Amino acid sequence: MKVLDFFEARMEETGITIGTFDGIHIAHRKLINETLCTSSKWGLKPVVLTFSRHKYKKSEKLTTLEEKLELLQNLKVPTVILMDERVFSIRAEDFLREHLSSRFGLRWLFLGYNHRFGLNREGDAVFATRYMDELEFSLTVLSPIKIDGITVSSSRIRQLLKEGNLKMANRLLGYRYFITGKVIPGAGMGRKIGFPTANLEVPEEKLIPAEGVYATRVHINGRVFPGAMHIGKRETLNLPPSLEVHILNFTGDITGEKIRVELIEFLRKPMKFPSIDELRRQIEKDIERTLEIFEAD
Repeated sequence: MKVLDFFEARMEETGITIGTFDGIHIAHRKLINETLCTSSKWGLKPVVLTFSRHKYKKSEKLTTLEEKLELLQNLKVPTVILMDERVFSIRAEDFLREHLSSRFGLRWLFLGYNHRFGLNREGDAVFATRYMDELEFSLTVLSPIKIDGITVSSSRIRQLLKEGNLKMANRLLGYRYFITGKVIPGAGMGRKIGFPTANLEVPEEKLIPAEGVYATRVHINGRVFPGAMHIGKRETLNLPPSLEVHILNFTGDITGEKIRVELIEFLRKPMKFPSIDELRRQIEKDIERTLEIFEAD
């Protein structure tokens, strides 16, 4: 997959879709697949135009840039053009005329029903129709997609994750929400009570779901292990909040390595226990439930 800079790239005969594409959820995937299929049918080069940095969406992202590019590559997108906040100073007409048409050779534009572009967000699908004949491009607009009456959107998925509704969030995503992080040294209390954990350092823009314990799949160097992840307060141990995972059936030192944790199921909210022994007993129950979920997955 080629990754190009918006202000340097030049292309010809393209089918382009534009969006923030945070999360690459099922509606994004439908729009991208439509771009790939239609472009192939008409002999056009499919292009995904998205953001490396965004003027308005700088935190609580479902996907970091690295994760987003990986998901796009998995969808077999051949070319991604990255924009940054500078594009928000470009008038919508100039964006269409001077950039998409003149520099990128636009022949077919694919937009989500609510996507807006250009200075003051003046451009949208209706705006684009005014230039179709003059600039000689076709337009496809994706209608909203709903699951159980819920419109699929990045903002709704963020809300669901922060509420602890992982099941519905994963349905809207079309895959399990995951967190990629670097393993860093922790306080060592997990090991002292018999349940060593990998403490994760995560990019600050990444959305962290609701506090609690989750059954997970942990990806380490191409291998997958069951894991019980704890997010948030550790009141029983009198420690600050953390993002840590107890990896089952695994031994070894992975400090400094990058791992990926897929969240399968929300198990419970954080709890304060009257003793370390009661905490141990609850962790044993969490592990037992995690293994059941992992094996049934």
